[in-house]
Amino acid sequence: MPTTRNRSRCLLDLANADAPLLDLLQTTPVTPEIPRGFDWQLEIGLAESAALQEAIGHIASITIEVKRPRAGRYAPDADDTLLMAKTLAAVDLNAALTTETWVTAAEADSHALLAFTAAETLNLPAGKCWINIYALTTDAPARRILYASAPAEVDSSGSPSTGDALDPQLTYLTAEQSDARYPLLSPVDANFRIKDGNTLQIRETAPTAGFRTVWLEGGALKFGALDES
Repeated sequence: MPTTRNRSRCLLDLANADAPLLDLLQTTPVTPEIPRGFDWQLEIGLAESAALQEAIGHIASITIEVKRPRAGRYAPDADDTLLMAKTLAAVDLNAALTTETWVTAAEADSHALLAFTAAETLNLPAGKCWINIYALTTDAPARRILYASAPAEVDSSGSPSTGDALDPQLTYLTAEQSDARYPLLSPVDANFRIKDGNTLQIRETAPTAGFRTVWLEGGALKFGALDES
């Protein structure tokens, strides 16, 4: 089945929850990049002491939260603005995942596939973000365990425009084209004209008809030689 979203893939170690997130789909694993304005999915494997957890029946849900980091890329506070979030219940997790299937890197071969739409990622500011991923257990009461808390990147280089589209019924000119049209838009008997796109001239009618270039110099109005063209 073809991939229908941009992908990132991370192994989260319960014993090292504050370790940097690494995207295992990259040739050299690097911090995951969330493509702003595009569909994106994070495929995660749950591990403990570097070994994949092949039994996850104790997990009731997995949650990802994306927030803006504090200055200096420090972790945000609990009450800081939540930019994106997603929760998967146990029924949506892959409890049959094994070490052998995880290493195939197929998107279906992960404990959890957390997917976000283009509309959701478009809300992210460009630059840095902070990702927290935690689980709730099936204990009574439920226990919350942290799998990851680390910075990530928001890639806005290809973000679609959110501005107004150009009106197809209008003709848009470049600055050069617009400048060239100024003299064409002046009546032939006008008392001024723009010559060569950037020179203001005013009409002189006597003793000889023509135009003179006019400009300000030191606060005084100056006139150029008569132009009879």
